[in-house]
Amino acid sequence: MEITCNNFKEKHGYIENVIRNASFAAIDLEFLGLEDEEVDMKCSLFDSTQERYEKSLHSVRRFPPAQLGIALFTALEDGERYKVDVFTFYLFQSVSMGRDYSFSIASLSFLSEHGFDFNKLTREGISHVNLDELQRVLERFHQPNGIEIFGPHMPPLMHHLTRIIRSEVAKLRRRSTGSEGAPQHSFPGLPIAISQKLSDLQRAALLYKLHGCTPGIRCELQDQILMVHPCSEPPRDIKKRLFERLCAEMSGVSDIVMAIIERKLPIVGHNSFRDLLYIYEYFIADLPNTLDEFKRLAMSVFPFVADTKILAEECKNRLSVHGVMNYRLESLNAFFERMAIARRVASPAYDFDEEVGEKVRNPDAKSMHDAGVDAVSTGQSFLRLAHLVSMEDRDTSMCLPFKTLLYSVRPHANRLPVPLLGVPFINLIGVEPPSRNPEMIILEMIANDDEAGLNALRKELRGKFGRWRCDVRRHDDKRIHVATNTDTTYWRVYKYYSGHPLYRVLSVPSCTVSSSSSTSFSSSSPEGSIGRPAHHGSTTSVDSSSDSMSSDSEAPSIVCRGEAVDANNVVARASEMLFDLTPSPAVKWMVALGTCVVAANVLGRR
Repeated sequence: MEITCNNFKEKHGYIENVIRNASFAAIDLEFLGLEDEEVDMKCSLFDSTQERYEKSLHSVRRFPPAQLGIALFTALEDGERYKVDVFTFYLFQSVSMGRDYSFSIASLSFLSEHGFDFNKLTREGISHVNLDELQRVLERFHQPNGIEIFGPHMPPLMHHLTRIIRSEVAKLRRRSTGSEGAPQHSFPGLPIAISQKLSDLQRAALLYKLHGCTPGIRCELQDQILMVHPCSEPPRDIKKRLFERLCAEMSGVSDIVMAIIERKLPIVGHNSFRDLLYIYEYFIADLPNTLDEFKRLAMSVFPFVADTKILAEECKNRLSVHGVMNYRLESLNAFFERMAIARRVASPAYDFDEEVGEKVRNPDAKSMHDAGVDAVSTGQSFLRLAHLVSMEDRDTSMCLPFKTLLYSVRPHANRLPVPLLGVPFINLIGVEPPSRNPEMIILEMIANDDEAGLNALRKELRGKFGRWRCDVRRHDDKRIHVATNTDTTYWRVYKYYSGHPLYRVLSVPSCTVSSSSSTSFSSSSPEGSIGRPAHHGSTTSVDSSSDSMSSDSEAPSIVCRGEAVDANNVVARASEMLFDLTPSPAVKWMVALGTCVVAANVLGRR
């Protein structure tokens, strides 16, 4: 259901009632930009968590949101069925506080290609304001000519109407009673035509300012006519009512977000770090300057946040068996639809209204980037992934109660994935895990050691290995640091520059392979070493004189990211997982045969 300023008041009560009964809320936003083009503000593989937060904060404040999608899922029939209410809010902040916003050409083109209605955004977008902004607006509003924050034409209109009201009311009172000291209710209503068309927010601000310009009157706007009536109601009561109306008009969609917070609904998102930053900055309060403070504040308003990308990582073994190697929302939903048809995964029934149901059942290129439809897809993926997490060793076609699902995914909640960051996720309730990125490669520039040489290197790296897989920065006049996202990329880059005519590799890669007798391998030559690069300052070296495994009776182990993994367990677990998830009997026999060969090769080396 599309919600604009034309139907927001009408639907407000219904939306709050749905929130009171909902089980969880899935969210999605569309923005007018993602990443700042300034070099210092671009996301980098070198970023620390605090640096990435600061860059994200800068982008969030620069590029405003255009759409907020909220899908409210209400569990029915013990989790067998869910009622889904979907709301797509068009967002347009109508209050000017001297804050300049920007937009990205790429983002506008993307939204336009997917059918986004920019005319509806500017003409029918709903106002929103966070609590800090609301306080600043009200402080400015109560200053002389403060009404200008609602539009440059408002102060002249205000002065014009005030002059007319005072003059005409005084005439009417004299005409009715022959004295200006007559009772305040002793004149008929006074209509005043207004030529300018005003928004609901501007009308509320105007009525609040007009109150008190002349004692004993009450003003109301009917279309383009301002009606002035005599009134005996206490002025304080009138002022309070007008103030509450003004605050409600400014808050707009923020009231809906606050209702979700008060209800303490679990929040579900996909790749939701930036979404949460936007929700906090534009609907709740100003974002703090540090990540630690944001984490503390976020948990006070969102005590349970689940991210479908994090859950997909937890289920990666099962997903990879079926060819799901990336965790984009479209890929996950396509996979789950296939599995639901084959009854290989739990698939609750969903009750939609007719319009949303048609978009969800028959998605096209335009509807896939409608914030409401994406929120529905996020919620559906969450329920299916939660079943995979909950029923790892059981039949996954049976639906579980929602409370059971929530309990099962709790260990993975409040973790937010962040692209191009070494740590696997931002942990809202504790410290982040160690970085998974390999160590940096250090290159020495033999020639072209100026800025042009650095830019040429950056261009070469992106062209050969991919834009998001590696990054460079200058260490000093001669040396350059190269960051990579995975071990595979590390070795590709390392080998490529080992014999490069313009660069000399200064860093030495390292890896650790050990058995229960602590045998290790090393090589004195960086170019000749073959293995996995050490992570985060590992100083393990290799000794080429030890090229055979220990004859100890225990199974060999491999040190993988600091943890020893027993080869027997690896083989057994892989066999078990593949055998359980392989679809056909013929393939099961192939898996069993392949497992026997792997086991013979690994255990025969003992």
